[in-house]
Amino acid sequence: MIAGLAAWIAWPDPPAPPPAPPSPLTESGFLVARGHPQYVTFNHDGRLLATANADFTIDVLDVVTRKPVGPRIGPFPETGLPGMTFRSDGITLATAQVKDNQFTARTWDSRTGREIGEPLVLENIDRGGAWPELSPDGSVAAVPMASPRRTDLWRVADRTRIGSIDTPAAFRVSAFSPDGRTLAVYQWDGHSAHTSQLDLWDTASLKTAGKPIVFSETEPICCLAFRPDGRTLITTSAGAGAPPQVRQWDTVTHEPLRPAFSLAPAPAYGEMREAYVFMASAGLDDQHLLALAAGTVTVRDLDGHQDGASLPGILSFAVSPDRKTIATTTGSTADTTVHLWRKP
Repeated sequence: MIAGLAAWIAWPDPPAPPPAPPSPLTESGFLVARGHPQYVTFNHDGRLLATANADFTIDVLDVVTRKPVGPRIGPFPETGLPGMTFRSDGITLATAQVKDNQFTARTWDSRTGREIGEPLVLENIDRGGAWPELSPDGSVAAVPMASPRRTDLWRVADRTRIGSIDTPAAFRVSAFSPDGRTLAVYQWDGHSAHTSQLDLWDTASLKTAGKPIVFSETEPICCLAFRPDGRTLITTSAGAGAPPQVRQWDTVTHEPLRPAFSLAPAPAYGEMREAYVFMASAGLDDQHLLALAAGTVTVRDLDGHQDGASLPGILSFAVSPDRKTIATTTGSTADTTVHLWRKP
């Protein structure tokens, strides 16, 4: 027994577990909305932040004083949260809403909560597999239409139709470049055995630029995002039964810049896939991306390797124009905060 005790005393302590990787993001503060924020967007100088809330209202908050700028905007029809973006003056907020087969774009003075001018109202929009998109400055709306299927571009302020582009497929996702001069449009007919394609359209000439980017039948695209300089397009797939794939494309040559990388594994068969958001976008510098997968934000290098610990419990995020701050929401109806993060 004495020998056993001596052996126990002499046995070395187990090695300490390796330290957890440091987080690539440090919380720098928070804002409190009057509703429960679901989605957020910054204005052009990062001073204001608009929150689309669970009760279909919008709050505009001052990031510096952390106080509301004006009264609440809305509520909007209970058919989904409105799209929203600030106009170039940094004060006026443009919103897009859909009810049944009607699209409405409005502009608002965020200081008074009052509507500016007349709304743009369009009937017969396509609700089957597409969603309208506002340009980054809120001046132009790209609206998928039905019968025949196409995408119409409209100037919001004077309610003038710019023209149409041919988008006959059932499923369409679009995104404007940061300067609004290019509209990326992804199309898929919804058939699991068919390939899909993405075209880049010049919004002035309404002509495609370069060859289409073709995706395999197992890789339907759910999200598009441009880098701030517009030279890189980031696509995220949402293929059933396969992990989402992130690809980066040169917007001039339409060639891939790097091999694809995967996000979190796809939900198991039978789970509610629509409860998850998968997307990748530009990060806080030119060497990183931000990825959101199944409620977790990660910082990735351009080859997809994760940098530091993940940030769980996130529904959505937005990056400030100066690329120094990330605003995140949890989506919980018990949470009224927007958390702000920076690099440590």
